[in-house]
Amino acid sequence: MSRSIPFAALTDKNVKLPGKEEALRFYLTATAMVLKQFHSQMDYAFEATQICTYMIIDHASGLSTDKATDLFNKTSAQSSRNYDIQSIIKNQESGFIRELMKCFPAKAVEVKKYLHMAGYEDREIPSLLDRTVGRVPQAEYLYRGLPKRRD
Repeated sequence: MSRSIPFAALTDKNVKLPGKEEALRFYLTATAMVLKQFHSQMDYAFEATQICTYMIIDHASGLSTDKATDLFNKTSAQSSRNYDIQSIIKNQESGFIRELMKCFPAKAVEVKKYLHMAGYEDREIPSLLDRTVGRVPQAEYLYRGLPKRRD
């Protein structure tokens, strides 16, 4: 039998639904994968691209007004998209870390497993914790065994 639950099975009283822990792990895995997908859509080098594009628009003598307008519009749309993705990531990171801390209050290995699923490396986790929950006593167990931050 497949581990997935078809929609019709939710109304059948003879079908055994997953337990709380299995459902929780599925939810956390799905959340990690969504967060990873947003990270993959983020263009981290966009600011440099945007500066170059604006320089081309301002200083390229052979660029027609239509092409300059088109280039400006595309850059503005990409800027808006990047900003939206950045906001979503920031909001999801905070909620995800808090959920992981509630689900695994003393199991740093489990928390790190889901953070790795979301695409974070060990060296990125301390800064993620700092910007989401901070160095509070409840999160201290997550910092153990991680590389120290270098500012």
